[in-house]
Formats: sequence, C-alpha cells, structure tokens
Amino acid sequence: MKRPEPLLRRLLFPGGGWAALAVFAAVASLWTVFSNGWEDAPAARAAYAFSAYVLVVAICRAVPAARRAKTAVYGLPPVRRWRADAALCVNLCFAACKLYAGIRFRSPWFGAAAVYYTVLSTMRFAVLRGVRNAPPAGPSAAPVWQMRGLRVYRRCGVLMFALNLAMTAIAAQMVWQNRAYRYPGTLIYASAAYTFYCFGSAAASAVKAHRMHDPVHAAAKMLGLAGALMSVLTLQTAMLAQFGGDAAMRRTMNAVTGACVCSLVFCMAAFMAVRGNILLRRAARQNAAASAAPPSIHF
Repeated sequence: MKRPEPLLRRLLFPGGGWAALAVFAAVASLWTVFSNGWEDAPAARAAYAFSAYVLVVAICRAVPAARRAKTAVYGLPPVRRWRADAALCVNLCFAACKLYAGIRFRSPWFGAAAVYYTVLSTMRFAVLRGVRNAPPAGPSAAPVWQMRGLRVYRRCGVLMFALNLAMTAIAAQMVWQNRAYRYPGTLIYASAAYTFYCFGSAAASAVKAHRMHDPVHAAAKMLGLAGALMSVLTLQTAMLAQFGGDAAMRRTMNAVTGACVCSLVFCMAAFMAVRGNILLRRAARQNAAASAAPPSIHF
C-alpha cells in the first residue's frame, strides 16, 4: 500500500496543473488589488499571503529543475571540456603575469608565485589528460588503463614536490618579509567563507577518493586539497594584515601555519609518489604473471 505524502510536501510540491493555476490566481489577485487601490483593504492581506505561498511553491519547484538543467548542461562533452580548458588557460595566464612581474621588478615574491601556478597548471594538465584518455578505472579495468592511471598518479606526486618548494618560498617571504595578501573592504569575509568551504570539501573528497579504485581522480582530489591548504595560508596572512596584531605575533602565526601547510603537502607528495610506485610494481608483476601463465583448457 502506498504511503500518503506528508501534508507539508503536498503543499510545497503540488502537481504541475495546480501550481500553474495557483500562479495565475496569485497574479490575478495582485493585479486586482493594485489596479483598484485596495492596498490597505483586509482582502489585500489575504492576496499578499497567498502570493507569498505561491512564490515559495515556485521556488521549491524551480530549484530542482535548475539543478537538473545544470547537470544536463555540464554533462555535455563540449561544455565539460570548455570548463576544464578555461580553468587551465586562466592558471597559465596568471602564471605568465606573475613571471613577467617577477622579472620586471626583480621580485622573488612574484617569481615564487609564478613557479607555483606553473606547476599547478602542469599537474592539472596531467590529470585532465589522464581523465580524457582513460575510461573509468576499477578492479576490472584493463591492465593498460590501470598502468596509465597509476603513472599519472605517481607523476602528480613527483610534481607536488616542486609545488611544495614554491609554497615554501612563498611562506618564507610571508614570514621574513612580512608579505601578505589583501582584500578590499568586507570582501575578506566572503573569501574566508569560501576558503573554509573549499578546504572542507577538498579534504572530504581526498579521503573518499583514496578509498576508490581510480588513481587519476585520486590525484585530482589530492591536488585540490593542496590548493585549498595554500588558500588557508594566504587567508590567514590577509586576516592578520587587516585586523592588526603586532609584527611578532603575525610572524609567529604565519611561520606555524606555513610550516604545517608545507609539511602536509610534502607528506602528500611523498605518499603519492611512494604509493604510486608500489602499485605500479605490483601491477607490473601481476601482468607479467598473467601473461606467463599457460592458457586454461576447458572440456
């Protein structure tokens, strides 16, 4: 026997015909109120309440529809490829600008930032190429695809050492030269909220990715976590620069956070490089054993 839907759900998600009729009735009631100057009449309050209810119903129906449309549009290969390529091009252009500024002004700060964004773009390109060229990995995937995915994973771990060197150079300049990122006005609050959201999401995704059998996507999640850690460090320097505090306290806080971030990224790089190498050797031994085994005879 089918359970009846709760009353609140039936009120917020009526059928399509009832929803269209309610919208028409709300528009008609408001038009009647405003065209006749009945804004202060008792009946106008009922029209306002009914119109507010219809607005809530419209929003409840529009949000799932918008999500489905977004998923459908982002699922199209041209759109998906354009989004990935656009992000990669932005990172490369940003790295080029930082490199030009570092050479033009002889600034180690811009030079370290240029190296950071260059390595970040290289890692994203490696992951993007691995995602495009390989089918979804898994325990039953073909050995050639498993080997390619593990090579991408190990390569990203090696490149993350270079990323960590650039992050260490940036953190050192934050500590010794009192460098900091600055946000105008109250934009720092929005940046803080977005940074904490990205960090929590990246950390959860990185943990889940290593429980799966897809090294390419695991590398992408680890890369996202490294970027989120760097965002946390830059946000801290911006908050300390904007909300004050003595120079010694800022230097100590930046040194502690910078050391923690760089140490975590170094451990991630070592973990990916060592784990990728171990899995590659294991996969190579399994493939060699499978190819050397005599064919089975079935009767």
